[in-house]
Amino acid sequence: MPAMTPRIPPVPAAEWTDAMRDLFAVFEGPEAREKGSRFKGIMMLANHPELANAWLSYNVFLSKNLTLPQRLVELLILRIAWNYKSEYEWTQHTVIAEPLGIGEAQLEAIKQGPSAAFWGELDRLCLQAVDDLCSEAQVGDATWDGLAKQLDKKQLLELLFVTGTYALAEGRVRRVG
Repeated sequence: MPAMTPRIPPVPAAEWTDAMRDLFAVFEGPEAREKGSRFKGIMMLANHPELANAWLSYNVFLSKNLTLPQRLVELLILRIAWNYKSEYEWTQHTVIAEPLGIGEAQLEAIKQGPSAAFWGELDRLCLQAVDDLCSEAQVGDATWDGLAKQLDKKQLLELLFVTGTYALAEGRVRRVG
C-alpha cells in the first residue's frame, strides 16, 4: 500500500492541551500524557478531544460489551479490513484474533470470503453480510433471513454497528441516494 499524507494530521506536541493528553492516557496510561499515543489514529483524533473521547467510549463498549461472540466480531472486522485493503486493521486484528482461535487457515479463508469451503453456516452468513454492506450498503434478504434465524435482535444490531464502524473508520461508507 502506498504511504499517504494524512488529510487530518496529528497535533504537534507543542500544541497538546490537557484534554488531548487525557485522551492519550485513556488506553495507554499516564506515560502517554507526556509521550503521546503510539496509535496514529488517536494522535489524529486529538484534533477534537471531546469527539474522540465519546468515540473511544463507544469503541470500548464495542470491544467489551457485545453479546456477539468475540470470534465472530473479529471475523467481521478482518473481512472489512481485507475488503478495503486496510493493512493497519488487518495487522492489528490478526493479533487480536489469534488467541480467539483464528489461525492461518481461517485468515486465508477470510481472504477468500464467504464462499470458502472452510466456513460453517453462521460464519458464512456473517462474512456475506460484510460483503453485502461493503458493496451495496445493505444486507441482502437471503443473508438477513439466515442471520435472523441464528442471531437475536441485539446481535443483529451489533453486527451492523461493528461493520458500520469499521467501514466508516476506513472512510468507505457508501453514499446512498
